[in-house]
This record gives sequence, structure tokens and C-alpha cells, in this order.
Amino acid sequence: MVFIKGHKPYNYWLGKSRSEETKQKIRNKLKALYANPRNHPQYIGKIKRTGYWYIYNSTHPFRGKQNYVAEHRIVIEKSMNT
Repeated sequence: MVFIKGHKPYNYWLGKSRSEETKQKIRNKLKALYANPRNHPQYIGKIKRTGYWYIYNSTHPFRGKQNYVAEHRIVIEKSMNT
């Protein structure tokens, strides 16, 4: 990466810390989001990673280490079996 005069370097945020007000806002937002434990991603059974939706399925032969299978894989399997 070439440095251009007047531009911020890629790591301008290093060494800076969040203000107490910002930390409190983040805390409140997370508390509100996870107030109901069923809203936590591990209970919903569907998560998004690297642009793909994954569905929890502990018995699928192509599941990952955490027992999630890509949604598009399940959709194609269903369409091919019918």
C-alpha cells in the first residue's frame, strides 16, 4: 500500500480506545439484543458467515465442525431428490 500525503494510514485506529459513553452504548445494545436468550444465534439455528447462510443440522453428512450446513447445499439436495 502506497502512502499518499493527506490520507489516513490503514491502521489509524490502533492505539485508540473507545470512550466510556461508546462502551455503554455497545453494552446496552447487546443487552437489548440478547435479553431473550432465544435471540442468540446458537438457538436460532441459522447464521450468516462469509456471505452464506448456514443452518444447524447435526446429522447431515456434509456438516462442518460446528454442525452447520450451507443453506444452498440443502436447497439443491431437496430439488434434486424430488
